[in-house]
Amino acid sequence: MEVFPSIEDLRSWAERLEEVQERLAPYFERAEPRQRVMAYLSGLLSTTERKNGWQLAELAGEARPDGMQRLREHRALGCGPGA
Repeated sequence: MEVFPSIEDLRSWAERLEEVQERLAPYFERAEPRQRVMAYLSGLLSTTERKNGWQLAELAGEARPDGMQRLREHRALGCGPGA
């Protein structure tokens, strides 16, 4: 049986995104990828029914899903501060 988060859970998590952004910031040298990650996370926490590359890109105001797909496919093992 699958258990989905409630609307209240999603709203609570979305309110804490600023804290998440601050914690993730050191892992990104440039602002653009960091902004895309935050848009991606915001999309995942949205009430949008379908959360695929196209939908997440559309929510972020992007014309194509390429950036979201690259983000999802990127392997960042060993990256970040102190790596």
